[in-house]
Amino acid sequence: MIDGLIEEAYARGAVRAVTPTPAGDDEYLLDRAGDAARREAAVAVRVRADGRFALATDNGGAVTIGQVAALCGLTGRPADRTQPFPSRQAR
Repeated sequence: MIDGLIEEAYARGAVRAVTPTPAGDDEYLLDRAGDAARREAAVAVRVRADGRFALATDNGGAVTIGQVAALCGLTGRPADRTQPFPSRQAR
């Protein structure tokens, strides 16, 4: 499910940044639904090197994948693949 959410976020232009963490995860900062001006804090989602969900946080508290989808207005089923899914960053 996390792959679908990240892919949809890329397709919608809702990924603010992707950075590697000291633990070797990739951290995606996702825009919230309805925040086109990017005034609100991003939802942080960490994905492990093996592609599995590691952690998501919102305002300092942990949230589930389902809560990430709701906060960001994502379904996990991208309708429009205008951009290829980016490959994982080189470590």
